[in-house]
Amino acid sequence: PREGTILTVLRVFADYMETQAGVVDDFSSLFGDGIAVVRSAVDATTGQLDVLGESHVVDAGALGFLYFLEGVAELIETG
Repeated sequence: PREGTILTVLRVFADYMETQAGVVDDFSSLFGDGIAVVRSAVDATTGQLDVLGESHVVDAGALGFLYFLEGVAELIETG
């Protein structure tokens, strides 16, 4: 486990949600904005680990976490 993987993306999401929880009243908006932050963090993984940068890919675990969050957001929105 190293920085630049799902661990980094999990931390970025948790930090964002924690800092914004007292500021944003609407959970759906907060969660959607959190997903946007995660999307940026996933894209950034390519530049955080040499092996990912050399292959021009993002961390698979981080991308899987993003997909999970997108599924939760869909559930929140549509029931």
